[in-house]
Amino acid sequence: MSRPMGCTDKPVSNSTEDLFEVSRYVDGLCSFVRSCDTPMTISIQGDWGSGKTSMMNMMKKEIEKDIWPIWFNTWQFSQFNMGNSLVFSMIDVLLKKLDCDRSSIGKILGGIARNVVRVAADRVAGGVVEEMVSDVMSGDSADYACEILELKEKFQKAVNDKLEKEKKNRVVVFVDDLDRLQPIKAIELLEVLKLFLD
Repeated sequence: MSRPMGCTDKPVSNSTEDLFEVSRYVDGLCSFVRSCDTPMTISIQGDWGSGKTSMMNMMKKEIEKDIWPIWFNTWQFSQFNMGNSLVFSMIDVLLKKLDCDRSSIGKILGGIARNVVRVAADRVAGGVVEEMVSDVMSGDSADYACEILELKEKFQKAVNDKLEKEKKNRVVVFVDDLDRLQPIKAIELLEVLKLFLD
């Protein structure tokens, strides 16, 4: 009795399963990731099923001996209308992977959450300039700016501590399935990443 055959959408996890023979590109990208100036953004683009996640899996496996990888899959969150929560879910994942004390950072995030995401979304979506100017000119803007700086400092300390503990030389954040988000949400996610990871 023959078994039915099919093709799954399961990505490969390492280069031994490389059916598309992309390992030379993976090697080249890994070499670049190890030596490039940071911050750096690399985009892997292709049609559905072309092997983007597989390629990132192979890269992650290849670099994890000297780099601390953090994986964030937007597909897990894109099924739900999370609004601005998506950004903070990603920040929470980053903090967890860095073993960061999230209680102290949680207070800061709570204070800036609505304002930071709304301003980032307004910028991306071409929001009303007058509102943005009034936000910046308001008395609270200095507090938000200080909170953002404090969050960035705490995040940098968490990165430094994690790298020292794990004896790695840099952190690489993989954001998978970005194309499954609405374009405005994908851009917002990248804007907030840039804000905190510069």
